[in-house]
Amino acid sequence: DARTETFRTWRRDANGVRGPRSASVDALVQSADGGLWVGGDGGLDRFDPRANAFAPVALGTARVAPIVWSVYVDRKGAVWAGTQTGLFVRARGASRFVRFPLQRAARLATPAVYSVYEDGGGRIWAGSVNALFEIDASRRAVHALLSAPQNARTLAPGQQWSLIEMTPGVLWEGTDSAVSIV
Repeated sequence: DARTETFRTWRRDANGVRGPRSASVDALVQSADGGLWVGGDGGLDRFDPRANAFAPVALGTARVAPIVWSVYVDRKGAVWAGTQTGLFVRARGASRFVRFPLQRAARLATPAVYSVYEDGGGRIWAGSVNALFEIDASRRAVHALLSAPQNARTLAPGQQWSLIEMTPGVLWEGTDSAVSIV
């Protein structure tokens, strides 16, 4: 309660009981059912408000949970997770996350995804290092926009940390070096 400055806090403990696995939380998003997705340095967790508890969620077949920098729930109810090892998606009603292939579209050295966003037209955008991906999830089509540091008219270089559509069809992206309009 902000009025009384009374807070309830969940922290990771040695056994992972009750709190999320992450000591550093980088992403929070609520799903339509009232649950909360929590991403951070310990991977992805889901908070169930009825059980008042966190549960770890596997991303693909990774043995070690990747760092999760962004989590997004699209209007169809799919959950997208941007991680140090790539982009993962779990369709509404599905029981598990699967890797969404991005690297082939840009031949990137790093698969990291720092930001995920859905624009007004239903396209998913994923920000990586020196690359921004436009995704048509229904067709599994990916278009890569790449940074060319020697050309000021291209995508700003660096990690694509944040995305927002300010007006229909106009996407803004924030990097560790600039703000650009796509």
